[in-house]
Amino acid sequence: MACTPEVLIDVPDLNVSICTGCQRIGFAYKNILLGFDKADFKDFVVSFTKIDFACKAIMFPSGEKHLVVNSAHRDIQFNFKKAEFESMCQHLNQALTLLNAKEILSHH
Repeated sequence: MACTPEVLIDVPDLNVSICTGCQRIGFAYKNILLGFDKADFKDFVVSFTKIDFACKAIMFPSGEKHLVVNSAHRDIQFNFKKAEFESMCQHLNQALTLLNAKEILSHH
């Protein structure tokens, strides 16, 4: 069965959608797509947004600090500049809020 995505967030370089059938969450950042079940996505957002950029960022050869975040696959990491990380946190929190609202509304 093909998935039918319902968009939670769609901004440049980021799309978070939920399949109306299987209820899996698709997290597309630039050209990388990760899939989550709802509980794992919620855990991901909470842990991601708790990261302290100032403490965890490392200096890159360009002279700018970047935050490297591991994915579920040991050889795939995300690399964020400060503004990218802050934007990602904001958008992930929005997606999580919309997901939680959809769950509340679907139970009524």
